[in-house]
Amino acid sequence: MRLYLAVLFLALAAPEEASAQTSALRGRMAGLVVERFYDEDSRFLVLGYRWTDLRASGPGFDGVVGVIPRSLVGGSLQVQADAGLVQAVRTGPVTLLLGGGVSNFVALEQSFEFYPGLQAGLALLVPLEARLVGRVDLARHVYLAGSETYSFWSIGLSLPVLSVR
Repeated sequence: MRLYLAVLFLALAAPEEASAQTSALRGRMAGLVVERFYDEDSRFLVLGYRWTDLRASGPGFDGVVGVIPRSLVGGSLQVQADAGLVQAVRTGPVTLLLGGGVSNFVALEQSFEFYPGLQAGLALLVPLEARLVGRVDLARHVYLAGSETYSFWSIGLSLPVLSVR
């Protein structure tokens, strides 16, 4: 986790001149995402919607809101939401996104349960068509539940549509 935070800090703290030279991709992208969360004991799927605002220089915004379909079958609603900053680094035809921010789980059953947390990760963007991008995300999430912490890895797959400004 410390390595991810160090990489995230270096990417976001880099001078704007350096990031402008390496990052030519800008615009908004949005689309459905399928994320698989897992740790040593549990695995679950999150279906959601992700939107990203990339800037030519400096960090942009990345957010996702999703639900756990398995919880709907049981008569409850579990929502997962991330919001954070991302820095795009252009590496040839693909773009690497480095980012981090807050991550939360909300469980609505007979009571309201809120689990705040943090997330850090990276994403690989591969252009497929003129405005269609293949995106693979890998992130580490840490949630607080009282005095305990819970850590999850997540792998996300999406095909967002890019709208250039």
